[in-house]
Amino acid sequence: MRLFGLLFWCMILLSSCSRMDPEERKVRASFKLLKNAVAKNLDDRFLELIDEETENYFSRIKKAATTADRKELEAFLERTNTPEVDKLYIFSIRTLFRNKQIKQKSVEEFMSLLLAHGLFRDLKDVDIEDVEIKNEGIAKAEILTKLNYKTSLAGSLIFIKDQDDWKVDLSSRLPQMNKRIKAFCRYKKIDTEGISCLNEFAKDGGEFEFDEEVIWEVME
Repeated sequence: MRLFGLLFWCMILLSSCSRMDPEERKVRASFKLLKNAVAKNLDDRFLELIDEETENYFSRIKKAATTADRKELEAFLERTNTPEVDKLYIFSIRTLFRNKQIKQKSVEEFMSLLLAHGLFRDLKDVDIEDVEIKNEGIAKAEILTKLNYKTSLAGSLIFIKDQDDWKVDLSSRLPQMNKRIKAFCRYKKIDTEGISCLNEFAKDGGEFEFDEEVIWEVME
C-alpha cells in the first residue's frame, strides 16, 4: 500500500513537470545559473545573466557612491523608492573600496567587484515559487526570500528575453530587499532609519561593519 502511494505521488510530480511551459523552464534555469554564478564567484557568467536595467541601476549607485557629497547623497536618497537598499550598497562601496579607484572602472568591472565581495550572496536565500510568461519577452516570477528558519518574505523578479535566453532584472527585486531590511530591524528592535539598522543587517549576512568616518565622504 505504501509503495502504491509513493508511485502515485511520483506520477503526479512527473506529470506537473511535463506540463511546465518550456519558457518557464528556461526562466527557472537562468535563475539557477545566476545563483550558481554568485555562489562560485563566476563573474563572466554573472554578467551574461543580468539585464540592462540591472546595469543601469548599479551605474547610478556607482555614480552616487563616487561623486556625491553628503548633501547630494541625502537628496539622492530622498528621491529613491528603495532608500535602505541604496544606502546599503553605497555605504558598503565607500567602506570596502576606499582606495580602489572605483570611479575609473566600467560598470562590468564594478559589478565584478561587488560580486567578489559578497554583495549578491543573499540570492542564495531566494526561491522561485511561480512564473508568469507575459507578452513582449517579459516574465514575472513570484519569489520567496528566506528571512529565518520559519519566515519568508514574498516578492517578485522580472526576467527579460534576449534572443533565446532569459536575463534577470535584479533591480526589480529592490522593493522586496528594502522590506527585508526593515523587517529584520523591526525583528531585532533596531531603529529602521538609523545606520545601526544597516550595520546589523550587513553583519548578520556575514559581511562587515560600515566605516562611519567615510560613508558620507566623496570617494577619490
